[in-house]
Amino acid sequence: MWKILYAVLLLIYPAVDVSVERVIDGDTIETSIGRVRILNINTPERGERCYEGATEFLKTQIGNTVEMERDFVNKDKYDRLLRHIHSDGLIGTQLVENGFAKSYCVFPNTKYCEEVVNAQLVAMTGRKGCLWRPSNDTCLHIEDVSKAGNWVEVLNHCNYVVNTSSTYIESDGRQREYLSEELCSKCTVQKSLSIGNFVLLSNSGGFIDYRAS
Repeated sequence: MWKILYAVLLLIYPAVDVSVERVIDGDTIETSIGRVRILNINTPERGERCYEGATEFLKTQIGNTVEMERDFVNKDKYDRLLRHIHSDGLIGTQLVENGFAKSYCVFPNTKYCEEVVNAQLVAMTGRKGCLWRPSNDTCLHIEDVSKAGNWVEVLNHCNYVVNTSSTYIESDGRQREYLSEELCSKCTVQKSLSIGNFVLLSNSGGFIDYRAS
């Protein structure tokens, strides 16, 4: 059904070539037809870790002219065009698989969502790019996830108490749960959340661990 709908969409709104005027950040560009938000990904905002890396990576990957493909919803609430961008491959996938963006799929603009999610799993597994290089906190890791996909267990395997006040578990469904203030040596803490395809363990210093469901 979706393949048929996308085929019809391409007939109504065929992909077009446009000129790139400047890169604003890792997921937004200015073009000859207006400001464009790249679909199915999300990159760090200004002031956040990896913002500069994502922005510079996009500058090196994107060409002066790109092919833009529309999905079902044309614009976002900021009046930016929502587009899949092709420049020697799908730009969104390139950002994700190199560890500079996370998958971010909002229905119904999800044509390449599966491709982008799979690229993120590859990037996390390989600890690639700025987003997935492990932080200095090596005491914590994801010990277990429920088969039902509704809780995650984190273990402190070091021989001392760890301050976890800035540590959180995040699912690909955009849920986030912070751990307690401290976690004693060899102790575990369990948090309830809807896991989805994977969960991330992170803190203010960056990525720590992940587990696919």
